[in-house]
Parts: sequence; structure tokens; C-alpha cells
Amino acid sequence: MSVVSVLAFTEENSALAAVLPLDTLVLFIRLVAHLKERLSWNVSASLLEPPALLPPNILQFLSLALDTHPTVLQECWAALRHHIWHSHVHTQGWGSSDLLDIFLSHGTALGIGFCDMFPPMRSCLDCQGHAATEVFDLTQLVWTQVTVFTCYWGPIPSWSLSAKCRGCHTRYYPTYYVQDNKTIRTHYLGLPHAIHVATHSYIDRSLCERFRTSMVCAWVSATNNARIYNEEHGDVSSRFPSGWPTTGRMTCPMVWDAFFIHSLLEEYSQMHRHLVLDNDQRQATRLSNAIRERNISAIGTGQEEWSHACDLCCVVEVQDNKACFLRAAVMDGISIGRPCCSVHDCKNPLSSQRARFCGAHKSMNDICCVVDCSTPSEKGFQTCHEPTHRALEHVGTEHRSAMFQLRKRLEQSERAQIEDALGNDAGEVAADEVVEVDKDGECDGKDEAGNLKPRARFGRRRTHNEQLCVATCGIIVGRATMFGSEAPNGCREFLRQVYPTTTSLPNFIFFDNACKLKKHIDAVGDHHFDACALPVDVFHMKSNHKGSDTYCGFFCNPARFPDLIQGGKWRFNSSAAEMTNAWLGGFQAIVREMREDRYDFFLDEMIKQRNRMFIADLRNRGARPYHIPRTALLD
Repeated sequence: MSVVSVLAFTEENSALAAVLPLDTLVLFIRLVAHLKERLSWNVSASLLEPPALLPPNILQFLSLALDTHPTVLQECWAALRHHIWHSHVHTQGWGSSDLLDIFLSHGTALGIGFCDMFPPMRSCLDCQGHAATEVFDLTQLVWTQVTVFTCYWGPIPSWSLSAKCRGCHTRYYPTYYVQDNKTIRTHYLGLPHAIHVATHSYIDRSLCERFRTSMVCAWVSATNNARIYNEEHGDVSSRFPSGWPTTGRMTCPMVWDAFFIHSLLEEYSQMHRHLVLDNDQRQATRLSNAIRERNISAIGTGQEEWSHACDLCCVVEVQDNKACFLRAAVMDGISIGRPCCSVHDCKNPLSSQRARFCGAHKSMNDICCVVDCSTPSEKGFQTCHEPTHRALEHVGTEHRSAMFQLRKRLEQSERAQIEDALGNDAGEVAADEVVEVDKDGECDGKDEAGNLKPRARFGRRRTHNEQLCVATCGIIVGRATMFGSEAPNGCREFLRQVYPTTTSLPNFIFFDNACKLKKHIDAVGDHHFDACALPVDVFHMKSNHKGSDTYCGFFCNPARFPDLIQGGKWRFNSSAAEMTNAWLGGFQAIVREMREDRYDFFLDEMIKQRNRMFIADLRNRGARPYHIPRTALLD
């Protein structure tokens, strides 16, 4: 409503203007505009006109907020309702922060919240084709007390409205609707203003984005995100009336639910699809199918920036009036690890995070833990009756004790060196982590005398490493989990997944163990990589590969490829994956106890968000990022 309209009102209604100061009148207009959506539920969906009278609770709220008699406010509403209703005073969102204190002081006790949530439609989506309007108008309103966790104003007591269609009995909530059978929850298209994370809790979308950004940029865990938020806003208990269903405190599970639901909704919004979930399960179970579907889509060519190219990873040269592309990528692994089946290279999921074996290998729990021993273990022990095997169990118990693990961690912290990506995990070691021991203690590698001494493996096994394929500009184009080892055949299969056609393959793929990979490819007769060179990255070529290795020097020395050098300098950054590993390794403490589906989803989402930030940075640096048409690479 414009200033001109307000001044015209004061001139036409001098009697009201005499008892209603201009600043009070302006505040009245702002408050009513903020309540416009709530007021709209007091009239039929087919009517475009405002209600003739203000409802009693809203009238009482305005009277307390403006310190004005209700009769004056009703007269003011009668005179201004059409101007306010059809104006654009109420913008998307929750209005201005200066109104917050008014709603907290006078609205909460009357069932009126500052951040009330409403269904985005007034008519049933399924019954709109019916002739009788009263059939598909939403009725049977149910108001629920909720807490809306906002990014800037903290937790705010509010109300959530749901309404039901009398025709098909579908109930509509602020962010989704549930059909009559009550088993399916269908989210609306697009991203809502707040994410529904629990029956009585919503989290502001901008806060969800802040949580995710802090994870991407600073490895802030869900627990610490919740702590930071609670510390920012302090004690807010005075905002909530006695008996309110939530405490107003952010928790770690709420942050995780917000992360997964927001990320899924964003993904489905980009695809213009409805996110459909089970409605009669716990939140963690409810999201499982959607998370699993997203994980499957991210395998191989599924990363958002899979077909990325820019001036730092793709050189375009004109030869014989034809554009020639010279592309380069780097492959490397980083040890992070999540619990997995203790059978080497088994990819089956565990029944629980504390299980040592998957369902298919569950019987192995009753077998002696000594490697290559198939004798059943005795009751109360993890080894069989063989004395030398039983002695190993006592050694293993000591090495898995808290005291030993703390001493080991102290030794690791005193090492002034960076662990190689293929080395031992230097992170926190739990008491039930996998430990291999012989009679002399923990085994760090193969015994000099061979494998004659019996060895036992106790505790949970973890996945070996995350394998990344990174464009030389730093954009991650592919990821996979290696379960048993970073073996050449696993690397070959990973590259075939990421680059399924010979056209999609870059001209060069740097890899620190490229010579062994090249030998394996030649040995199995895989001609998929015939047009792709596999040089060792420059750093590892200088430090880890012997000059006497003629095979490596002939096939994998990057200096042998003239296209990699321009003006006496390396054309591509062959250390891009090492730098990326330093970033990805920061998530180890966050993901080490995640279930496999959430583990994959989280890492892929972090990669997607990081890639988006890198694309913006590449654009600012003048590297001209773009996408090669997927059809051109996959046909």
C-alpha cells in the first residue's frame, strides 16, 4: 500500500485519523499485511475478496499491539481491507524483524505466531476438475504448535496449519500432502520456505543452506552446527509458553534431517519432480529409498560436473581447420573409511554399525579370528581352542584397549609428516576398530620371514579408501568407494564407470600408481584405454618411482608426452587430486560411523556443493567453465 493511499485514507476518514496516529496506522497496515495468509483461510478459496470482519483473536492481537480499541480497528479494517488485500505490502517470507517482538509479546498467547506455516494451496489438487466447488475446497483446519528455527532470529514459537479435502480426504500440510490411505507423503514442487524436520519443528531454508555451507567449507559437524546455533541465540525459553511441545534447542538429529531433506528437495526441484516418501515410518527410514535412488544416479557419470571443461583442464587447438580437444584428469585415493563387512572386498551392507559381518557372512562370527583358520571359536572367545591362537586373543585385547589406542594416537600426533593417501588412517581409533596382531604385537605389514606366524584380525573392518577422478582444474568428476584395496583392477573398473565410452575418456589421466595400472590393463587386454595416456603425476614421478624401472619410464613418465608441456612449463596441474584429497579427508570424523547410504549421499552432496563453488571461482578467474554436451561424450 503506497504512501499516497495512506494519506488519502487519513483525509477521507478524518474521524479515524483523529484517534489513530499516522505511525499507528502504518503499523496496523504492516501487521495486517503480515497476517494476510492467515486471514485468507477465513474466506472461501473461490473468493478473491478479504473477510468483512477481522476474526476475534486477530482483532484482540491488534488491539494489544496497537493499544487501540477493537471498534476503531474494525472500522479501520473496513475502510482499508480492499487496499491491503490487493496491494503488495506482504512480500514472500516472514516480514521484518521489528515485528517479531510484537508477535512474541502479544501473539503467542492468542495462538498467532510470527512464522506461521500454511499449505501453499486452498483447493485440492486431485479434485479441482469437479464441478461442485465445495467438494474440493480444503476444510477441517487443524492448527499445530511448532517451533520454526530461523537463521537470524533464532527459534520462534509458531503454528502450522493443515487442511483436508472433503472429496478425496487428502490432508494438505505446509510442505507436503498425505492422501487418504495415509501411507504416501508427497512434497510440493519447488523448495519451501522452511523444511519440516519433525512433527513440531521446521528449519528455515536459509539456515539449512548455512549448515551445509559450513560443512563444505569448514568441516563443521552436525553436532557443532547445532551447538553454534544454540550459542548464537542463547536462552530462548522465555519465548515459549508452558507446555510447548519442543524446547527451542537445535539438536544434532535435527541438523542431519534438515541436511538430507533439504538436499533431496533441492535435487527434485531441479528435476521438476515431486519427492514422494513413505508416511508411516521413522524419519531415518522414510528417507532411505530416496537417498538410495540419488546414490545410484551419482555412480559413474552421475556427478553434476561430469562433463565439465574449462581452460585449466581442456585445451582447444585448431588443426587442419578442425577443433581438437586436449583434456586431462587425475585419479587418486584418500583413506576415510566407514564400517563394512570383514570379508575382504565384500560390498554387502551391514545389519548394524557394530556388526562385523554382513548377512551373507554372518556365520563367520562363530569362526576363529586367526587368519586362514576355519575352526569354530569357543564360547566367550573369538578364537578356537588352539593355544597359540588363544594367546593372540590376549595380545589383541591389549592392543584394542583404550590405553593402547591413546598411546598410539600420541605417537601419531608427534610425527611431523603428512600421511600418504594410501597409508594408515591417522584419525581417531575406536576400541572396536580392526587390529591385526601376531605373538609380538600389532602387525604393520608383512613379516620378514613371510606369513608363517599366525595372525589374528579383531574388530570391525572399514572400507579402504575413496577413489576420486578430478579434472586438473580441481573439479571432481567421479567418486567411488574401494572396499578391499586400491588395486589396479578396481582402479580400471572405476575409470570405466566414470568414462564408459572412448569418446568420454580424457587424453591424459594422471595416477600415482599409473605404471601398475598400465601393466594390468595390458595384461587383461583392455583396449578401452588405447587412446588415453596414463602418466604418473609429476610429484610422485620424482619421489616414488625408480629411474631403473624402464617400463614406468617409457610408458608413464609425463615428460615423454610433448602435449603436456608448453613453453617449458607443465600444461596441467597433475597434483589437483592431492589438493582435493586434503579437503575430502576433513570429513573423516563426520562420516566414519555413517550407514553406507547416508555416507555416499553426504560425500556426493559435499562434492556437488564444492564443485559449484569452484565453478564460480573458475568463472571469476577467467577460466571460462562450460559443459561438453553429454550426448557428444556418451554416443
